[in-house]
Amino acid sequence: MRARAYPERIRDGGLKGDVRTPVESVMPKLGALLPPASWIAVCGIAILPLACQPRAPADGACPTGSGGTGAAAQDAGTQDVDAPDAAAPSSVLPSLTAIHPSTGAPYSYTTVTLTGTGFTAASTVAATDSTGASVAVSNVVFHDSTSLSATLFLSATAQVAPNAVTAVSVSTNGARSGTVSFTTASAEIVIHATDNAAGTPAGTGAGEPGDLRYTMLHAASGATIVFATDKMCGASSCMIQLNGPLPPVEHDVTIDGGGAERIAVDGNGRYRAFFVDTGTVSLQKLTVQNTAAVGGAGGASLFVCTGGAGGGLGAGVSLFVNRSTAQVNIADVTFANAVAVGGAGGASGTATNAPYTCGAGGGGGMAGKGGDVTSSVASSCGGGGGMLGDGQDASGSGAGNGGVGGGGGGGAAVVSVGAAGPAYGSNAAGQAGGANGGNGGFGGGAGGCDAATGGFGGGGSGVQLAADGVAIGGLAGAGGGGSGCTGGFGGVGAARSGGALATLQGGTGGACGGGAFDGEAGGGGGGGAAAGPAIFVNLGSLTIANSRRTGVFIARGGAGGAGAPSGVAHGDPSGSAGSAGHEGASDATPVFNNGGTVNGATTLGGIEGAL
Repeated sequence: MRARAYPERIRDGGLKGDVRTPVESVMPKLGALLPPASWIAVCGIAILPLACQPRAPADGACPTGSGGTGAAAQDAGTQDVDAPDAAAPSSVLPSLTAIHPSTGAPYSYTTVTLTGTGFTAASTVAATDSTGASVAVSNVVFHDSTSLSATLFLSATAQVAPNAVTAVSVSTNGARSGTVSFTTASAEIVIHATDNAAGTPAGTGAGEPGDLRYTMLHAASGATIVFATDKMCGASSCMIQLNGPLPPVEHDVTIDGGGAERIAVDGNGRYRAFFVDTGTVSLQKLTVQNTAAVGGAGGASLFVCTGGAGGGLGAGVSLFVNRSTAQVNIADVTFANAVAVGGAGGASGTATNAPYTCGAGGGGGMAGKGGDVTSSVASSCGGGGGMLGDGQDASGSGAGNGGVGGGGGGGAAVVSVGAAGPAYGSNAAGQAGGANGGNGGFGGGAGGCDAATGGFGGGGSGVQLAADGVAIGGLAGAGGGGSGCTGGFGGVGAARSGGALATLQGGTGGACGGGAFDGEAGGGGGGGAAAGPAIFVNLGSLTIANSRRTGVFIARGGAGGAGAPSGVAHGDPSGSAGSAGHEGASDATPVFNNGGTVNGATTLGGIEGAL
């Protein structure tokens, strides 16, 4: 209906030529606030728009007369004015002026705030990419007439190339605003849910282009890694089952699962998931499940005159935060089912051998087993286990090499000594063996043959290689201590304590049994400690937000190794038995802080309530 011309005023505020009713008497004042086009005529009376108009006469008929001066007109004019109807269409068109943030990763949910005018609770949000394909919009929330929030997801049907532009608009009661731009950020996209190139030892592989392992190894500093689930598994959610621990993170990176329950990284019940060595790292919108970290067992010996080596530490099953330069932020991550177990201590042997020719086992690493002693030729000793690989056994050809990931090389008296195990990431490598075993690097066990130290791995076992010498089990870096026993006349055997964490330690190596003549019965190696079945913070910082744990979390110290039985010491059947090594201590609190910060606090040990 076309609006009537604005009525002529009279000095007292009434309408010229009309009978002034209670409703009409206020209209000139309201009319001064509204443009003439917003007035309409009903029954010859100029009134406010429909939302404010008087109710029609009961008989539905309009009175006669263009001036509306009849009794019916007076009755109509005296009707009560209805209150505004909140559901009535708005006369204000929505406008859209800004979006924040204006960029987001592909294959990830991004919540944005839209700023403008004319928004209502009935407003809707639409988005299309530069090809015209729809971009998924969800969770639209009306804050006030100038602010809305919504969640965008760049799905498989939308263009997700870097710098692709998505146009976002707001509609209210059929009226649509102009658009603002949302730009796709650059990201590294995982397109395979497989882990077929994890390598041997497990975790040393290069991965395959498009899988998570390869993507982590090739992502530049500051990159964001996302997951194209439609390409990975043809569904909205996918599981990546690992065939080895993922490579250490050594620079800034964000790993974004895209949304709750879209991506699960599964440790296959055998492997650690994430290890952050250094950098600012964000893990978000992921599930990390079924992970395990089992310290390597200490090396054992065939011979009675040699004690067992210590087992390695089991810790940081789903996430290990290492250096002081590692700053890790976790948001919207679910941790489920994780087991940390310290490595078992190595056992002493039972076979007798000539003095000074008994080899000694290497300490277990954080995963790799310490090398055993399988031959006494030239008194060669086993290599320490590494972060990933086993230490090499000592044999007739010489001492064992250290395992991959920091294993110390085995020592030897005559033949070739063991080589150092390669470093884990940019951490310290193991040391080569010499007359004594080499120290373990980060994550490695000590090489066998006296007094070498493990780096979170077990201590090697000690053995006397010369008359009147001293055989000392290796120190352990939170792994079990090695047992040290002599191989001949007058030597002294000494077991070592397990290495210490902030609030617990690995098991002490067992004491050696006595022999009246020229031998001692070896003691067992100590078991490794276990802590932080979900997260272990060594020296870095960890911030946790909106994350949770579910399922079973277990930490169990490694068992001590068995000592040699009585009556078998070389040259003295009446000699006493060697003692078993001690079990490593454990703390099953899901988050353990060894020397860093958790949510800004420096409290050490298990952090209750952190997850």
